Amino acid sequence: MTSLLALASSPAYQDRIDAGWGLARFAEVAEAQPVLVRLVLDNKDTGVTYETTEALLRRFDALGLSLVATAFATADENHADWIYSAISKVLGISTGERDAAVGICEPLTHSANEELRRGATRLLKEIKSLTPILTTIRR
Repeated sequence: MTSLLALASSPAYQDRIDAGWGLARFAEVAEAQPVLVRLVLDNKDTGVTYETTEALLRRFDALGLSLVATAFATADENHADWIYSAISKVLGISTGERDAAVGICEPLTHSANEELRRGATRLLKEIKSLTPILTTIRR
């Protein structure tokens, strides 16, 4: 993981993208979390924003969503657009995945952490706005 943390500071955007995907697999490690948020808010290339957000969302868990939400809380309009694009790609395919993400994100909107709560509220609104192309039929 040490090499992934080093890659996250590389001047090459491709290295930072690789770091985002790699570190998303180690999101439980405390040292990775602020680096992942920083990569979502990459100040040099929004491709890093998009790819790191996608990697975190593809975890389909509360930790991935909370890291995206934390970044989303302070994202400027440009970064927010790229975060939304990743949300659409990952959660805009099936209603089952979108609805599962809503269920995971909802409790984050009640966090004691104000930044997480604000970002999760913004994230939840964006997830709920999606109209997935595949509908899960419930019997």
